[in-house]
Amino acid sequence: MKKQSIVIGIVADIAAGKGTLATYVNNHYTAKTLRFSTVLRDILDRLYLEQSRKNLADLANALRQTFGSDILATTLVNDANNADVDIILVEGIRSQGELDLITSLPNAHIIYLTANPHIRWKRVVERNENPGDAQKTFEQFQQDETHESDKYATHLGAQAEYKIINEQDLPTLYTQIDNIINPLLHERTN
Repeated sequence: MKKQSIVIGIVADIAAGKGTLATYVNNHYTAKTLRFSTVLRDILDRLYLEQSRKNLADLANALRQTFGSDILATTLVNDANNADVDIILVEGIRSQGELDLITSLPNAHIIYLTANPHIRWKRVVERNENPGDAQKTFEQFQQDETHESDKYATHLGAQAEYKIINEQDLPTLYTQIDNIINPLLHERTN
């Protein structure tokens, strides 16, 4: 990191709002978002494979098994070291190794973002981000949460310094975000 950035790692349940959080922070602060899924999506594109939730999860697991549990986190740490912003968001922490590596960075904090499972399932269906999401049943959504890459969110979230329950409107979410970030920025400048 070129300057002493605040590093905010985001642990989130599926469709809890991590993209919305990241967009808000990027639009309202001098920030850069690093996503674990970006590396995975780049590889899937290069291999001409569908960016389905299953392919993303399978690729992440294969990379971790082959190159170590922290391979994706190490990539993002290297990206963070080259950033020159006030806030670096690390979106999509899904393993203990990733969490440990991110929290080892100076000025690192972890936010756990969650919401009621039925609310999150409706978001998945409505946003239709991955193939098949628009037709996904609640039972299929629950099955997705048991996949290796998503099943530890609650455990990792319990280790977070901050928790946001994203079940209301956007202004409420934004207020919760500001209530975390503004004191961190103030603390950093003092």
